[in-house]
Amino acid sequence: VLAKFNNAYSDRNLDSTALRDGIDGVTSDGKTLYPGAKKLTDIISEGDVIGVADNGGILMLMVDASELVTKVKDGTMTEVAASYGSTTRDEIYVGPVSDSDLGDSAVMTVSDRRILFDAGRAMDTIVIDEAGHIDLSSENVSTIADVMDYDSDYGTGDYAFVRYAQKGTLQEVFLFRFED
Repeated sequence: VLAKFNNAYSDRNLDSTALRDGIDGVTSDGKTLYPGAKKLTDIISEGDVIGVADNGGILMLMVDASELVTKVKDGTMTEVAASYGSTTRDEIYVGPVSDSDLGDSAVMTVSDRRILFDAGRAMDTIVIDEAGHIDLSSENVSTIADVMDYDSDYGTGDYAFVRYAQKGTLQEVFLFRFED
């Protein structure tokens, strides 16, 4: 099953919309959200953040990069802060980066959540140019020293996807860098 994260939570599972399954293909919701989609690669694309659950039985579209780019550029992107699982086993934050700092500790703020991590930690960086084109390359890697606070006046800087798991252990950080 390929499902799409809906920005909410339930007791143990992410609230999601099924887009495609291995038996019936693209679902009615999938056809509505992704017109013309017939196969998995018609829905997922470069820069998307995909989670895997149930030993690979479920692929979760955590961030649709094209949708994120469109919403950031037109000003309709809302920040995401979601917890799920018993006693908030997992937490997800998606939003503009603010207050990045390489002081005594490596810190950046995403969706009003202060993210503290190892200063040498590398983050995959998806680069978005002024026209909205997405560039994902193994060369696009950032550390906290490279992080750029998002400037809404100019539409430049970093948005981030951050996932904590196992009751507070930082798992992934992906940066979506908007350049002019």
